Amino acid sequence: MKNTHQNYIYMCHRLKKFYRRHEHIIDQTKGLSAYFVNLSAMVDQLQIEFEKSISNYNGFSIERARKRDELQNQTVKMSASIAYLRQTLKYKPIEQLSSFVDKDIIELSTLNEEELLDYCSSLYDLFLVCEPRLKIQGLKQKEVDLFVNALTLCALDYPMNKYSIEMRKQASLMSLKAHADLTEFIQNKLDVAMEAFGIDHPDLLLEYQKLRIIEPFNIYSKADIEGELSDGQVHVLKKIRYDRDREFRVSVEGGNAIWGLSSNINKIEHCRPVNPREKINILSRWIGNDGDYLMIQNINQSQKIQYKIWITES
Repeated sequence: MKNTHQNYIYMCHRLKKFYRRHEHIIDQTKGLSAYFVNLSAMVDQLQIEFEKSISNYNGFSIERARKRDELQNQTVKMSASIAYLRQTLKYKPIEQLSSFVDKDIIELSTLNEEELLDYCSSLYDLFLVCEPRLKIQGLKQKEVDLFVNALTLCALDYPMNKYSIEMRKQASLMSLKAHADLTEFIQNKLDVAMEAFGIDHPDLLLEYQKLRIIEPFNIYSKADIEGELSDGQVHVLKKIRYDRDREFRVSVEGGNAIWGLSSNINKIEHCRPVNPREKINILSRWIGNDGDYLMIQNINQSQKIQYKIWITES
């Protein structure tokens, strides 16, 4: 849904620019300019709600990211033991195992903090039910302790982030409504009005229709910056004057990382986590309110990560 909102917002911004380019002609048609004014207001509302739904993702840190990474790694090991137990039980199966869902590391990376803690907590409850058989199967107490410790450390952080999570949820719901209202307005009013306008101005109608196409980002286009990480250290990729409307897209393979903007070359002050499955465009203002250094840091020092970054100027 994030990509849907973003691609839609960018399409609407193209329509706003279209109106500014041809304002002197469009304003001659009764009522049409009012539709573009309404479009601008509705797009702004969608963008406000969308920004609120993701902007509170800030406040991230390498320490917090590594706590989550450790929890995900221990969770994969625990869930693998439980999944293997389910496969080997031919007689007297454990009822609670029937609804168990084994998630891999990529699937865990896509969960928000609340969802991850819920999954891990239910996994621990399942472990308690299956503990005798898991111990017979070979699960060591040391492995259980590592999982519990990782879960505890992340759970201790959760109360501080709970308010932000609830704010993001509410903003996500509002952005869904704003997206639906905007779609209905464009399809049922603006498009219809432009069709009538196009009778006398076919070239402008054709230009409008081309701009109405929602174009996904081409992940196969050449990246502006790319490289590898394997040391867990902060890397300054580029010094670039802060522009709140500059757009970034980051892709990683091989593991998770944090990246973002900073005025301090030793620490990423406005951080974003990124995992191999995430494909999202980010404006500078959604990362933070300042920072002339574009930086990246891999979370797990034992992983070699390949990264690509695309930069679109405002």
